This record gives sequence, C-alpha cells and structure tokens, in this order.
Amino acid sequence: KVGDQVFIYHSSCKTPAIVGVAIVTHAAEADPYQFDMSSDYYDAKATLKSPRWVGVTIQYQRHLKPITLAAIKANNDITELALKKANRLSIMPVSEREWDLLIAHG
Repeated sequence: KVGDQVFIYHSSCKTPAIVGVAIVTHAAEADPYQFDMSSDYYDAKATLKSPRWVGVTIQYQRHLKPITLAAIKANNDITELALKKANRLSIMPVSEREWDLLIAHG
C-alpha cells in the first residue's frame, strides 16, 4: 500500500539480489502498455475491465550492498521469507524482523 517500504530486487540477471530500498507512492494501476497494440507488452487477453498486468509506482530511496539470493537462502536467521521457497514471486510479505536482518546485511 502507499507508504510501504519495499526492496528493489534484480531477478532477471546472472546473480539475483536485493539491491536497494524504495517506497510505494501510488496504489496499483493497470499497466497501459498491455492495451497498446503497438507495444511489445501488448496482451490481447487484457481488457480495461479485467487487466492482466498491474503495478504500483515506487520512488527510489537508497542503494544496498547487493544481498544475493544465495546469501539469503544460506542465512539460517531468515526462515519466513517466501523468496527462499519460490524465487519467481514479484511481491511478497517481509516480516519486520527479517526486514531488519536484510537491511543490516545491505
């Protein structure tokens, strides 16, 4: 929701990692490119009434020293993070305790 802090996570790369922190500035809205037939991101199944792609707007706050997925999975203090179980999640909850642990590592 608006005002929440979020991690910036690079996933489609050689070494997936948390690399920064941002804040949510606008609630989820439909991605307009899914409706644009000239866009590479056009989705013929998307409609204005039932969009298939939505996203929040975030504002960058700061960099973190990269916290790799391998380091997260190896950290026995991080037990609840969904990223340890399914690394294809775009949005997932992070407990306050694990947020603090990750911030301390970055």
